[in-house]
Amino acid sequence: MEARADDLLADLACYPSVTGNTSLSEGSVLDLLSALDDCENPYACPHGRPVLIHVDDDELDERFERDYPGHTGRRE
Repeated sequence: MEARADDLLADLACYPSVTGNTSLSEGSVLDLLSALDDCENPYACPHGRPVLIHVDDDELDERFERDYPGHTGRRE
């Protein structure tokens, strides 16, 4: 019975979550980050899906093609 209750609570916790292409006000973002700080495990949802991920500079450069031909040194 306890496992079923945990599953139900996990579903209820994720149902109102923010999804892709959702616009948030600055206040909403700050409220979400504050609530995240209060979580026991802020790195995953109750289902184990990641909430936060680390993206390093190299991955950002690769994803946004910051070093492509003809544009080297434009930001310097």
